[in-house]
Amino acid sequence: MPPKLIPAISGAETTHFDTMFWKGVTEKKLVKKKTVPKTGSIGVFWHLYKDLTVLGTDAIVKQKINKAYPRNPEQGKLITNANAKALKAFYEWSQQTTEPLFFIKKGTQPLWLCKKVGGYYYEDRADDPFWYPHRIGFEFVRFATEAESVKRLGIGMNTMIWIELAEEIPKQETPVPAEMPPKKALTEPAKPVKRKIENTVKKRAGRKPKTIVSTIPETVVEPLVLQESIQATYVETEEEPLEVEMIKVQAFELGGTDYYREPIKNKLYKRLTGGGIGPYVGRYSPRDEKVHEEIEDSDREDGF
Repeated sequence: MPPKLIPAISGAETTHFDTMFWKGVTEKKLVKKKTVPKTGSIGVFWHLYKDLTVLGTDAIVKQKINKAYPRNPEQGKLITNANAKALKAFYEWSQQTTEPLFFIKKGTQPLWLCKKVGGYYYEDRADDPFWYPHRIGFEFVRFATEAESVKRLGIGMNTMIWIELAEEIPKQETPVPAEMPPKKALTEPAKPVKRKIENTVKKRAGRKPKTIVSTIPETVVEPLVLQESIQATYVETEEEPLEVEMIKVQAFELGGTDYYREPIKNKLYKRLTGGGIGPYVGRYSPRDEKVHEEIEDSDREDGF
């Protein structure tokens, strides 16, 4: 039987992967003490800002693109045959249902095996020049095996390539879905168990309830081997912080003015005398190296 080939998709340029790919992730989880994308979406680009469902794949080769200014395609050149073929292949694969599996890769190295959820959809984010608009939804399945995660150096940095799927994965590499049912089953009973642990901590350490959270991991370590229900409580406790996205700012200087910059969305805040963080100023565009004050703070309601 010939080897089974499935797509491996980058979802972002290598230099921007650690920020841009995770913008499409809606839920994270810990697997083998590593953070993985549990659910989300991933996309491709090739500098074409048009909905392929409306455009039709036969018209892709007739489109002009402008790599320097993607939103002014009429000033550019026709898309190359190679890019048109790759974009068409992505669309056709995203719409078929016979093979849902694919790899998410960073550069030339596959990281995770995932399953697509639903078909192609177009999502444009005009304020984010590195966002890939041709997208599909996905769910995490497992890590790429050692053989699958080898870097494909001879293929180059293509957004989507086709690589071999290990045949043994259905039996050997599906513990992640298998572990989920018991974890769900213990979600409700975990509350009284967790309450019992908190009472024990308060009695031993004499700490106030607001400080109990930081001490729970140390208390749970002892009975891990004896009580599976307490182990489930520990897992839930370790996953909970992943639901909270902490945003950090960095000192940033532009045109002789000091700011604080949030590196994911490039939001700028005024840097006060003495080093304090001031009010929101606008969005910094790496493409034209300017501050766009007309863009409002979209995360204001979230408390950022």
